[in-house]
Amino acid sequence: MPVNSALRDILKERTRARKEVIEKLRDYAKRLSEDLGQVSVILFGSFARGGYNLWSDIDVIVVSEGFRDIRFVERCGYRRSLR
Repeated sequence: MPVNSALRDILKERTRARKEVIEKLRDYAKRLSEDLGQVSVILFGSFARGGYNLWSDIDVIVVSEGFRDIRFVERCGYRRSLR
């Protein structure tokens, strides 16, 4: 019985953590759209599949027409300025 309870707690925490990341990405997309207009933020990889572990990173693609005239190096600055 304790094993089932521990497993249930682990799964509940993983679900909570994943939902938190998705909510932060939604907020990030909203803040980006204030500068860039319409944006799409795509979560992919192990976090999107729900198969992440302690060492997993969070893979994200940001797509926007607003990036059209912004050099790649300057685009990377958006990540830092929105933390």
